[in-house]
Amino acid sequence: MTMGAQIQPSEEAGTGLRDSIISGIVWKSVNQMLLLAVQLGVMVVLARLLTPRDYGLVGMVTAITGFAAIFVDLGLTTAIIQKQDTTQVEMSTAFWTNNGMGILVFVVVWFLASPIARFYEEPSLIWITRCIGCVFILTPLSSVHNALLMKSLRFRSVVLINSTALLVSSVAAITSAFIGLGYWSLLIQPIVMGFVNAVLLWLIVGWVPSLAFSGRVLKGFMGFSGYLSLNQAVGYWSRNIDKLMIGRLAGTISLGLYSRAYILMLMPLQQVSNVVDSVLFPAYAKIQNNRREIAQIYLKAMRLTALVTFPISFGLWAISEPAVLVVFGSKWYDAVPILQVLCPLGAVQSILSLNGSIYLSQGNTRRALVVTSCVTLGTSIAFYLGYWAAGMTGMVWAYFIFCLMAAPFIYLSAASLIQLTLLDLLRNLRGLAEATVSMLLVVLCLRFLVDSSGCLMQLSVLVTGGFVAYLIALHLLRVKAYREAVRLVRLKLLGALREPQTREGGTLGSV
Repeated sequence: MTMGAQIQPSEEAGTGLRDSIISGIVWKSVNQMLLLAVQLGVMVVLARLLTPRDYGLVGMVTAITGFAAIFVDLGLTTAIIQKQDTTQVEMSTAFWTNNGMGILVFVVVWFLASPIARFYEEPSLIWITRCIGCVFILTPLSSVHNALLMKSLRFRSVVLINSTALLVSSVAAITSAFIGLGYWSLLIQPIVMGFVNAVLLWLIVGWVPSLAFSGRVLKGFMGFSGYLSLNQAVGYWSRNIDKLMIGRLAGTISLGLYSRAYILMLMPLQQVSNVVDSVLFPAYAKIQNNRREIAQIYLKAMRLTALVTFPISFGLWAISEPAVLVVFGSKWYDAVPILQVLCPLGAVQSILSLNGSIYLSQGNTRRALVVTSCVTLGTSIAFYLGYWAAGMTGMVWAYFIFCLMAAPFIYLSAASLIQLTLLDLLRNLRGLAEATVSMLLVVLCLRFLVDSSGCLMQLSVLVTGGFVAYLIALHLLRVKAYREAVRLVRLKLLGALREPQTREGGTLGSV
């Protein structure tokens, strides 16, 4: 497929785009922090109503059905965002293809339910698998609509829709758990979320597919999305082979403990990195031939990401025990050592997660596939050796070691496309690393002082003390990312205060 006409923005235009992108990131990040509070609240409630076995059962199925979900979209919505000009026929072709694939995958998953149950030796997985399959029918109904919002940079609408769907589905999940539905409450949530998302996206976007389908258009899309889908498929197993192996070899309880530790580590980081990455790709696509401008935006986005994810990752490592006991309860205590190993990886993953937008904007999905394949192979070997050496603990440590060794090569595979080096990365993050270490030292000292207090008191003191120490360190060290964030937040607040009253009735998706 064509990459579109070349775009050579002026220096002034480039700077304006860069500021608007980062301003949008700040706006979305604030909203995502509110969503994080809701998700953590739901996690706290459900962890006390459900058991590790409940989470383990659902985790066994989602490790497999999540892979099937990749083939529903086939990367077509990403291709729509990447292509600078799209027609009604192209969008309709993507819509009908996605929905056809959704029905096909649902049927396949329905008949695979029994083999999956036999693989794990858990008969109850049959109907769990078939229930999860309903999501494959709901998601394609609005995938193109969501892509259109992203393509037009209407991030406010995306956030509002996702927020509403999350709130409604969370209420449904908690209500189901309260009335004793057990693991079924974990299945109800994604189904309700998919339904609400579809309804809101159709209402807000307003686009209606026509009864048009073009094989030529589909073939053109697949030229871009083919490698992307294959890359997503390979990458999926690099992230989920651990869950498959733990579920099969160690059982439901071990998988439940591991999955909760992984989620507690990953959830706050995803709220930041996903926001940034979702903003970057459509923005990069608009200036895909201006690598210098992309590099500057990438470095700035990396700084803002690390500004949040570094203290969260290492701070959570320092307070892992009281955090698990307060959030999940004492029955989840065995998740503490797992969380302690995973936390530092969160900081690394939050930076590497920005690579995807670089590959896509440069149309280099083939390189992404090669890198992801190598990472998947290395991860699988590490998990296998780690499990047979020391069980689940060995798997976690093997994963940790492999990720640290592979991280520089993964970064350079994307950064080299926009002429960045490893030295650029180190210079970009040096101030944030120094501030994070300063915060960590303060938290460790405070932990020694409050060690005899209750878990809730420990958590309150450590989080508050760490937050204050981090802000002081950022200010004293004059960290660039901190000054940028403060400036952008001030500009956003001033803009909101000056916004005319007449805009109250404006378009929901305007930015």
